[in-house]
Amino acid sequence: MRLRCLAISFLLVSAFLAQAQTDERDHPDGRITGTVVDQAQRPIAGAWVMAVGTLNQSLNNPPSAKSDSTGQFEIAGLALRSYHVYASKPLDGYPEADPAYSDENQAAIALSPDQPLGSVIISLRKAGMLITDVRDKATGKAVSAHYKLSVPKRWQRQGELSYPLLIHPSTDVMLEVASGYKTWSYSDPSNPSRPLPLRLESGEQRSLRIDLEAQRVAH
Repeated sequence: MRLRCLAISFLLVSAFLAQAQTDERDHPDGRITGTVVDQAQRPIAGAWVMAVGTLNQSLNNPPSAKSDSTGQFEIAGLALRSYHVYASKPLDGYPEADPAYSDENQAAIALSPDQPLGSVIISLRKAGMLITDVRDKATGKAVSAHYKLSVPKRWQRQGELSYPLLIHPSTDVMLEVASGYKTWSYSDPSNPSRPLPLRLESGEQRSLRIDLEAQRVAH
């Protein structure tokens, strides 16, 4: 009987400690501070900073903040666990968090009961910027379109081609554009049927005219 009571007491204490550790880990007392800088270590003001476990999780309303005029930020009320802290400022060419950039423009940090406060420096690298002018080849009128960027067997992303397109720098990417027209691919001008990789360096800007041909209607 005594051994049974001791076993029950041990289980209750273990369960209590486990629950306390879980409560302590999930309790939102964590805080991350830091600075967002460019490649020359100059502060970047107005960058959007978010703290997430992984880019594969839902990114609806993640813990976030904006960097101030000195590049500094603070994100409070965080559960005590590991985070990736991403920063972006697309209008200035620093891309949004994306699986293609998962190893860039971010810092990793772990918060714990022993270390609920953490500080990071996030160094941002600019993407290449592609400014597109998409037209109907027959009429010359501007048309809206969708793009697909990809690196074969590694990643791809797609969306509406309504703003300058940020291209992962120093990387060969394949670009396709379509919108109720024949799919257009970045290619050798002398041989449009042969797609070529597009490559931009960090901070490079390039303009590109894209003429889309109408689909042939089968009779």
